[in-house]
Amino acid sequence: MKNHTQGLELIKVLAHPIRIQILWTLGTSEQYVCHLMTTLGRRQAYISQQLAFLRQTNLIVPTREGQRISYHLRDEEVGAVLSKLYALIAPDSYACLVIPAPWWLCPCPKCTEIRVQAHLSTAPFGSRGSAMRAEMADCRRSVCVRVYRISAEHVAVSLNSDCTNLQHWASALHVVHAPLYGQEIQTYGELYQSANDYICQSDCHAPAFVLQATATASQSMSHARQEIQCLTEAD
Repeated sequence: MKNHTQGLELIKVLAHPIRIQILWTLGTSEQYVCHLMTTLGRRQAYISQQLAFLRQTNLIVPTREGQRISYHLRDEEVGAVLSKLYALIAPDSYACLVIPAPWWLCPCPKCTEIRVQAHLSTAPFGSRGSAMRAEMADCRRSVCVRVYRISAEHVAVSLNSDCTNLQHWASALHVVHAPLYGQEIQTYGELYQSANDYICQSDCHAPAFVLQATATASQSMSHARQEIQCLTEAD
């Protein structure tokens, strides 16, 4: 009876969208509380409450580093089980697990290190950016791309997907060269080259989608900047 009760408590804990998203995010790697706050767009008190529920079921384990606390899955198989469960029971809502990871917004040490490695400011950039989400027609995997314009020639790219290979590619993909608005959109050789070591099939549509999202954001952001400049000159 005790095991039966524990099983029911576990199901009750998992019957919550934010807790599922937390587990999914931790399935990629260990994360700090502030990173979960930024990624999920929730206050610290709310995230801490949901983490407490997950700790009670021994699904996650905390690690304290000074004043910061990070969490990781007690068993890496939890992420795989969640993926299979969603694919089996709710394939149409599977994409809700795929959350853009805005590393330019997050103050956690991992995201700060990403900015340092990309020769960018160590401080978070701000919330302006462009996001695109799609489902790959060949494998039905979901991909979410968020693009933030850094300068006239560079954009920051944040990628998240329910494909494990693409998640690994995302950790290596930070800044992509983007042509100025008004010039012909060129193929980003470095983007495709960086994807070769991670995509599971040669005709994977994900690199093309990331390219499309990057080019679209590059154009729209440049166009918006030109409009603002024209208004300023008119004033």
